[in-house]
Order: sequence, then structure tokens, then C-alpha cells
Amino acid sequence: ASLLRELQTYQPAAIGLDIYRDLPVEPGHTELISTFKDIKNLIAIEQILPGSGGKTVNPPPSLPKSQIGFADIILDEDGKLRRSLLAASDLQDDWRFSLPLKLAEKYLENKRISLENVEGDDYGMRFSSTELVRFQPNSGSYINADAGGTQMLINFRSHHQPFEIVSLTDILDKKVKADRIRNKIVLIGITSPSVKDYLTSAAVKREHSAFIYGVEIQAHIISQIISAVEDDRVLLKSWSESWEYLWIITWGLIILALGRIITSPLKLLLSVISINLLLLALCYLLLIFGWWIPVVPPFLI
Repeated sequence: ASLLRELQTYQPAAIGLDIYRDLPVEPGHTELISTFKDIKNLIAIEQILPGSGGKTVNPPPSLPKSQIGFADIILDEDGKLRRSLLAASDLQDDWRFSLPLKLAEKYLENKRISLENVEGDDYGMRFSSTELVRFQPNSGSYINADAGGTQMLINFRSHHQPFEIVSLTDILDKKVKADRIRNKIVLIGITSPSVKDYLTSAAVKREHSAFIYGVEIQAHIISQIISAVEDDRVLLKSWSESWEYLWIITWGLIILALGRIITSPLKLLLSVISINLLLLALCYLLLIFGWWIPVVPPFLI
């Protein structure tokens, strides 16, 4: 409660509380409830999908639904996090938004940019002209993946420390300058292995730890959405299946043609190596521009 009230004096655009507060924690619960009611740009979390124990987690009871975002994540079968769940139906079939989406919406509202539906796509979302590319069951290398709700591939920032982190104590002791917080999004979370709110990811390079904490994951997703709207940062996308098949078949035809034209085994080998290098370079270049294109099938061909 003291942290929230102190942060509010710095006039942040929005505050995200990535700590569950569904049950009273004493001492200070009454003060926390009062603080929740006073801070209108606060977004707290809930868990809407049953976890490993089959349970969900309720939001703080004193906050309206407009100030609640879920913190659920979807892991792939290999245990890696590659996509963000932006919106989904809860167990009561109510449509809910995630914490990153709610915070991005709150931030962009201050710049008169609102969240809207995509025409012709009931699950599509956009901010102004920027459409959040929706994950599909066969996006990229996925095959019949669960694309329920509204999901988006995460484009992690690769820098080992992409976000500024300050301690609770530094805020309460007024050691943080106001301009580092004013008009920005502040996320409150716990970065300690003891809470077990972390993942490992090869997409994020860390100097001293292999962990990427839950609050940092939320920051990556928020940053991705806002940067796409304000800075035209690319969102990861893929071709339709028909275009991917055409892409693979085309490379196969190129190699078949070379096999018929070139009779020298050495020249053919050099040609295949050169074409594979071109393929890898082209796929990497397309990935820089946000396109996730099949590389292994044509490479094997």
C-alpha cells in the first residue's frame, strides 16, 4: 500500500500489480483495500484458467473488472514460452483481457489510441491502424496448436537488461527520480527464485541468471505491443499454409532442375551448398522483417 501511494505521486501512466492478492494478508489489508480504491490507473491480476492443481485465482475483491487483467500463460510442449495469451474466456464464459493488454490499453488511451476489433475477425484486435497479428493453429512451425482465445507470438527483446528495475526500498526512500517513472508503465512483481514465478528462455540473454521472471515476461509483451503501435516494431507473422507449400515445392523444383542441367557431381554439390546458403540468408532476412518462413523442409530437399 505504501509503495502504491508513493508511486502515484510520480504520476505514472499505469501501474501493474503482478502479485496475487485474492486473500487478505495482514498486517495492512485494510490500508491496501483503501489504496486500491483510490488508484484508478492500477491493474491487478487474476488467473482465469485452471493451473496444474485445477484451480484458478480470484482478483482482489475490491477492484472493478476494468482494473483486472489475467496473468495466465501458455507453454509449448517443450516447456518454452513463445506466445502470449492476450484475451480468453474464463470458466464463466466471460471474455477477459490479460495484464499486458490492459496496461498497454491504459497507456495508449492517454495518447488517444483505443483498442478496437478487427473487421471480419471476432478475435482480432488492433490499436489504430496496428493490428496485433493473431496466432493461428499452424503459424510458423506449429501444427494443429491450441490457438484458443486471442494469442500473439512473443518477440522478446534480446538485450540482457531491456527494462529498468528498481527496488521497493529505493522507491520508499525516494532515491528514484520522478522523470524515470512519470508517464511510464510501472510493473510491480517479485524477482526471487523462491516464489517459483519464472521460466528459462534461450530468447533472452542473461549475464548472471538463466531465469526470466513472470513480471519480466509481462514487460516484454507490453513493450512489444506499445512499440508496434508507436515505433512500427515488427510483429511476428507467417504465411498461410498454401503459400508455405508453394515455397517448399518451388525450392524442390529448383533443385530438380539443377540435377538435370548440371552433370558434374562437384559442380552440383557446390550449387546445392550455394543455394542452401542463399536459402538460410533469405529466411533470416525475412525473420528480421517479422516473417517466420519454413527453412528446414526446403533445406532438406
